[in-house]
Amino acid sequence: MVRELLTAFFGFLPFDFYSTDYFALLPWLFLFWAGYFLHGVVGRARMEPLRRSVCPALGWMGRHSLLLYLLHQPVIYGVLSAAAVLFA
Repeated sequence: MVRELLTAFFGFLPFDFYSTDYFALLPWLFLFWAGYFLHGVVGRARMEPLRRSVCPALGWMGRHSLLLYLLHQPVIYGVLSAAAVLFA
């Protein structure tokens, strides 16, 4: 059992493993490395059109994602608590 848990880190999962938010390191690490080194080969000037913001609101949300992540749960909790008081 311990061996299976150690190899799960590299993407070799036990047969009975199930998760909706687990991504193995091994296959995605190579994709990350490919993008990292491809950026060096292509150069920053040719990558600039890809950096344009298509939707400014989504760009703002991406730059402030930690703040939004920390605030969304208390806000949702407050809204649901207020709805429970109003409709109870």
